[in-house]
Amino acid sequence: VKLRSSLLRPAAYLVSLQASAQIGPSRQAGVRAVRLYVTPGAPAPVTVFGPDTAVVNPASEHLLTGLPERYLHLDWVYRWYQLAGEDALIGSSSILGVSTDLLGFVAGVLTAGQAYRFRLEVGAGSGVGFAELDLIAAAAPSGGRLTV
Repeated sequence: VKLRSSLLRPAAYLVSLQASAQIGPSRQAGVRAVRLYVTPGAPAPVTVFGPDTAVVNPASEHLLTGLPERYLHLDWVYRWYQLAGEDALIGSSSILGVSTDLLGFVAGVLTAGQAYRFRLEVGAGSGVGFAELDLIAAAAPSGGRLTV
């Protein structure tokens, strides 16, 4: 998808994509929403990749990877921030620190039932580019009935 820059003003936009595919006799469909931030200047475009699903097991290790579009400039400065959820960036919870393109968490750092948002900012001489990723730490099942 190409967006004409003359039509965009500095702001946050929500872009939704709906796709479907015919696989044999069955049809598969999916929807994905992405927040697009338009900022002034010429910041480094960056994307954050994480687990295959937004809901993760808090008892497992997790790795977030930042990938600038024009990879790799030695003068770029990376910085991770946590924007939502209980503090997961304190102490030894972050495996690699917050100043690299990778952010890892040891098992048990994310709190079950919490929604998290992480942001990677990439600073360059032309501005700061950033990307965000949302994760939800799955809560253990509760209530209900089991009949055998």
